[in-house]
Order: sequence, then structure tokens, then C-alpha cells
Amino acid sequence: MQIGYIGRYIRRPAIALSRIEEYDGQYVTFRYHDKTDGQEKREKLTVEEFIARLIVHIPDEQFM
Repeated sequence: MQIGYIGRYIRRPAIALSRIEEYDGQYVTFRYHDKTDGQEKREKLTVEEFIARLIVHIPDEQFM
């Protein structure tokens, strides 16, 4: 299971550039598929929060 998780992020990024709709220097707006209700939604985050969410997907240096 962990190998599959790592493999996904080796082959492709955590978010596709096509899903990012707007960047104005302070905020990033992007689309995502909400698995709870099956709807496509949009979210607007500060650049700092957006980067923080992306960093979560980077494995630790000692991760095996």
C-alpha cells in the first residue's frame, strides 16, 4: 500500500496544473473532486496555505 502511495507521487504531482484556475499573487483558486458528495468544487486559499497543503505530500527524508 505504501509503495502504491509513493508511486503515485513519483509519476505525477500532488495537483495537476490544469486544476489551478487562478493565482493573483496572494491567493490560489483550484478545482477538486469532493469524494463525500461526488461534486466538483473550487477552493480559494492563501499562497501560504496552498503550499502548506502541498508540503504534506512530500515524504520525510528517512521515509522508506
